[in-house]
Amino acid sequence: MIDFRYHLVSLFSVFLALAVGIVLGAGPLKAPIGQSLQDQVQALREDRDNLRGDLDKSREETSSLNEFVEANAPDLINGKMRDHTVSIIRAEEAAGADVRGLEQQLTAAGAEVVEGGTFTKTTFSAEDPQGDLVESLREYVDAGLQDPTQAVAGALTEVWGVGSAADSLSEEEAEDVLKILRDHGRITGGKAGKVDALVFVAGEGTAVAQARGGETAEPAEDTGDYIEAIREMQGTLPLVVAGPLGNSGLIHQLRSDRTGTTVDGIETSAGAVITVLATADLIDGGKPAAYGFGQRAEELYPGMKK
Repeated sequence: MIDFRYHLVSLFSVFLALAVGIVLGAGPLKAPIGQSLQDQVQALREDRDNLRGDLDKSREETSSLNEFVEANAPDLINGKMRDHTVSIIRAEEAAGADVRGLEQQLTAAGAEVVEGGTFTKTTFSAEDPQGDLVESLREYVDAGLQDPTQAVAGALTEVWGVGSAADSLSEEEAEDVLKILRDHGRITGGKAGKVDALVFVAGEGTAVAQARGGETAEPAEDTGDYIEAIREMQGTLPLVVAGPLGNSGLIHQLRSDRTGTTVDGIETSAGAVITVLATADLIDGGKPAAYGFGQRAEELYPGMKK
């Protein structure tokens, strides 16, 4: 009987609440609520229109700058890389067209281009499934390194620093290190040898978690090692990191400080030209800087303000 009364009271409460809601909605609260909703919708529409206008303006500016660099490319890069050797390393996610475009512009500038290899998704992973990576590298890198991520970063620095110092690896030793890294799935391809500079071509998904269900892609927790390893190598090697425009990729993350030179817009025809100019500037002793079209870019290319 108590349960039955409880249910009756509950049902009565529900119907009473509905009745009150209908009365209020049709009465004194109808106008304020309706007006408030209309105001919010109007504000959202205005924000949308403003953002669309800003985006259109940004695209127009990028297009104009791209056309300017493309039109002046022959004069800008002519002889810039003569007698210099550059190694191109790419991420798995990097677009083949971006890499080929960069190779063409470096060659046009007079550089000898070397294939430096391809980073895999596990290049800087802290995991070591085979259990002997660090031990295998200790013969060639700092014996005190215990972490796979640091060991790989140190090994790659040694490989690409061949001949740069009296205690650097020989080319034969560098090839041995590359073989160890290949056998452990840390890199594919690659050629050791003395180079004047390196360019790492990133992709849209490099060091970024994949977006799901409409969410914005953000750096994943396990990509921190990747980003820090690249920063470490930029602090030691003449390494330019080039990648697509975006607000969440590797370029965006590296620009939170100024540890190295970065170029955005590699997917544009001007991006490769800007990368050549940034690389030449780094070889000539230029300071680390951010170049390209993005909001965090300091200059369009060395010496040219946006």
